[in-house]
Amino acid sequence: MGSSRQVRQEGTHCIRILIPCIKKLEDEETGEEVRQCYGFKTAAVFRAEDTDGDPLPEYTPNAMPELRLLDVAARFDVDVSTVP
Repeated sequence: MGSSRQVRQEGTHCIRILIPCIKKLEDEETGEEVRQCYGFKTAAVFRAEDTDGDPLPEYTPNAMPELRLLDVAARFDVDVSTVP
């Protein structure tokens, strides 16, 4: 799974993100395994700079991801970009 990391200092602030709860089911028609989201839960996320432990893997994107709704962001004069 992921790297083993610990928060460096007590009192460091996190942000909470929503993560999907996924269950694996068998499609009744095809018999194939499918994944279905049945809800969401929160997870605490800390900045990498606020943690110690195993080195984090390097992020090397293969290509610019397709960003949906860029036209909507442009209408609201919001700049959208990706960063590693």
